[in-house]
Amino acid sequence: MTAEKEPNAPQKAALLQLKQSRQKGMAKSLVVLPSGSGKTYLSAFDTKQVGAKSALFLVHRKEILEQAVDTFREVESEG
Repeated sequence: MTAEKEPNAPQKAALLQLKQSRQKGMAKSLVVLPSGSGKTYLSAFDTKQVGAKSALFLVHRKEILEQAVDTFREVESEG
């Protein structure tokens, strides 16, 4: 049995800011974070947070796409 994946502190802060932006009527946002900070997980958590049925996730390598698909599935399957 694996532990449930939870957002880390910077991801929680970004998720809160995204939620607040949407509540103010903003439809678009940009999140800038350094390499290795969990941007893919953040995207998956945010997609789940808004109840999106789909998401556009752009990558430049097939390996990154495969990892992103696994991440999105992992986050979606929780809860």
